[in-house]
Amino acid sequence: MGQLIPVEQPLHKKGKNLLLMENQEPIDSFDSEAFSSLLLKEQLEKLDLSTPFKVEHNATLERFIRVYLRDRKEYFNRLINKSNYYFPIFEQFLDRYDLPLELKYLAVVESALNPVAVSSSGAKGLWQFMYGTGLEYDLYIDSYLDERFDIMKSTQAACAYLSKLYELFGNWDLALAAYNSGPGNVKKAIRRAGGNTNYWEIRKYLPRETSSYVPAFYATMYLFTHREFHEFSPVKGAVSYYETDTVHIKGTMTFAAINKNTGI
Repeated sequence: MGQLIPVEQPLHKKGKNLLLMENQEPIDSFDSEAFSSLLLKEQLEKLDLSTPFKVEHNATLERFIRVYLRDRKEYFNRLINKSNYYFPIFEQFLDRYDLPLELKYLAVVESALNPVAVSSSGAKGLWQFMYGTGLEYDLYIDSYLDERFDIMKSTQAACAYLSKLYELFGNWDLALAAYNSGPGNVKKAIRRAGGNTNYWEIRKYLPRETSSYVPAFYATMYLFTHREFHEFSPVKGAVSYYETDTVHIKGTMTFAAINKNTGI
């Protein structure tokens, strides 16, 4: 595919993303006088004013944030480090499609920024496209080439898909839920809720993973935004996006020839 990328082993196992906490009982928040619920509510209110997403304080979102802070701080340090490479790529495409730049956090929840992630259900790549959806959004897939693993093309496809979902639902919470579980499941949940389109009120009618999906997205957005406040300490990556380039070749080339000509 031409693009040089830093590859890391998947941070999730057997297709289960570590950011999602379905099938878990509520966990008591850790004690912290310096980080009260009131302070978190104030921070979320300020975040809400800075984004087109509807960020509201509730018990579910607070639980996600506190669990991540208590149990997954090193995990987020790695994610923040990797984001320095991937986020500039995502932002270029999101800007081109006139989409909120905060949608870059969706790839964190989807794949933990692992470009070769494969879920147990067969979703692949940074944006976790299923086979059929990948084909629908012009990603080429055969036995030798799978453009779901192509950073640029899969990001463009994700932007096109998210644009369609927002046009369909007119609501970013529902668009995110539909990206995870499919538009049909979201429409079904709305019908079961008597036509209610508030995600937080219909989430009990959504698949278990999707009921955790949107809180995971907002918790990720919050923690990336307040990384300094919570004293995250990511290590600077060895490769920056701005230090890489794409090389186009006109014919077949062996790996030995690539090694000889590039030193890679």
